[in-house]
Amino acid sequence: MMMRNIRINILIGGLLAFFLVSCSSDKFPGFEEGENGVYYKVHYRGNGSAGATDSGWMKVYMDYRLKDSVLFTSKTMEEDFIFPMIKPLFLGDLYEGMKMMNEGDSMSFAIVADSFYLVTANAQELPDFVQPGDPFYFDVKLLKRYTNSEYKALQENIKEEKRQEESLRLAAYLDKNNISTEALPSGLVFIPLKK
Repeated sequence: MMMRNIRINILIGGLLAFFLVSCSSDKFPGFEEGENGVYYKVHYRGNGSAGATDSGWMKVYMDYRLKDSVLFTSKTMEEDFIFPMIKPLFLGDLYEGMKMMNEGDSMSFAIVADSFYLVTANAQELPDFVQPGDPFYFDVKLLKRYTNSEYKALQENIKEEKRQEESLRLAAYLDKNNISTEALPSGLVFIPLKK
């Protein structure tokens, strides 16, 4: 009876050890590996349009982090975080992952930190706080995709809005300070202080 209990305990211990080893050998626990080499986790699938291309622009909320610290978050930025889509730089990189997303989707991607810093960011060496092989995570919500022409039109609209805001601020300043000097054709207002 005692020998039987020992055998059962050994069997259970062996199965438990096998389970722990098989789980810990997973490159990024909790992430699925896509056919394109991307390790991803889907949080939410929106019903927006697709557009998996190697060009165009994407407006996103994005955090990127190591396992214990957030290194960047776009949510605190004053302006929208929009970046260009490019051809993937290596198998399983962030750009491969972004091609999997539709507007409204929320996903996380995992890569090896070395790949991000040395390939994507083109750094000469890893930062002191990163160890070779550390996991690096991107948490992304895709808000909008833009074609190159849509992005160009968006930028022109933003420039025009800023020009109008600047013009209103300048007019208010000139009025407040009783300055009646005409603007030059370039828009510059030259105010002589002493002749």
